[in-house]
Amino acid sequence: MRCSAEPNDVPGRQPGSNRLGARGSFCQSVWRTSHFRAYVCAACLVAASPNAFALALTPPSSPPARIEEAPTTPEDDLEQLQRLEHYIRDSKFHEVEAPLRGYLKAHSDSARAYYDLGYALFRTHQISASVEALAKSLQLDINNAEAHKVLGLDLATVGKQDEAQMEMEEAARLKPNSAEIHYFLGRIHYTRNAFPLAKQEFEAAIRLDPSYMKAYDNLGLTMEGMGDDQAALANYEKAIQLVERSGRKSEWPCLNLCAMYNRLNKPESALEYCRRALALNPKSEQAWFEVARAHMAQRNWASAANALQSAIEINPRFPKFHYVLSTVYRKMGKVAESESEMAVYRKLFDQAKSQRPLDTVDPPHPESNSPVDVNH
Repeated sequence: MRCSAEPNDVPGRQPGSNRLGARGSFCQSVWRTSHFRAYVCAACLVAASPNAFALALTPPSSPPARIEEAPTTPEDDLEQLQRLEHYIRDSKFHEVEAPLRGYLKAHSDSARAYYDLGYALFRTHQISASVEALAKSLQLDINNAEAHKVLGLDLATVGKQDEAQMEMEEAARLKPNSAEIHYFLGRIHYTRNAFPLAKQEFEAAIRLDPSYMKAYDNLGLTMEGMGDDQAALANYEKAIQLVERSGRKSEWPCLNLCAMYNRLNKPESALEYCRRALALNPKSEQAWFEVARAHMAQRNWASAANALQSAIEINPRFPKFHYVLSTVYRKMGKVAESESEMAVYRKLFDQAKSQRPLDTVDPPHPESNSPVDVNH
């Protein structure tokens, strides 16, 4: 997703070292001091404003591939635990929470069960509880790369970007051959406008998995951020090819290319890719908004208004849609309609001021030290 984060000076790993500068892993510093006090602080931050931290997650793009052996304790009931993990494989995240909590009452030292619970809670947007469960899992087994990964996404959700980066870097150190971890680390860097670091991670993900469509798509966004439109175009086109070959319905590469053409004031090309995006997902409000932008560049105000109305029908609570529609109505001479949309915009804007906007994140696949491995 396109991001408007302010630039940050984001440190990377030191050459020849697995540490993040002199700070090391957030987890390691936590365990050296007071167990998971810092994680609980993050959890409290979520609890203070629960509605502000909901994630817009999409289901896994493919069914689980296999059950993979994960570390257990001698006290673990492996058969029972694997039965519960089938719920995770079937994306039954709400259903598995209570049984996992029951299991942990009898097996309180199971790092694996705490990880399973933390992942399920993450996927059901219960970020505070997920942080606590993953913190406990890492207290019991600090070398679980997947737990570091999901915790990093949790921390990014509550705005702790430094800690999120450190957790994802620790995950990459523990599991350097995970394309997905490099992808998520790239997403964290991209969100912070640290484009060279993001480029490095997306390229690493592609080297590990040349079919990783999302890595190509996000590398395209990153190259746009670096001012290299030709490289961006090449990566978007590669992502589109991978979508077509796989038969999956992801509109994002077409949508991002549409947005780039709008930025370059090429509305005809933008409309071509917007239509392709909408053919893949007719309910994409972002695609309808880009259609409106293209029509506005052509001064086709009626078509722009229709596209904005379609976007608002899908997502009526996004203030910007109403603001732009108000502007379009004014161009059309529809004063009353323009004032009405501006009033809606002001109301939604005032409501949003007390809430913190979040970037959406793709859900990770529960793999590695998790018992579940999902192909992406």
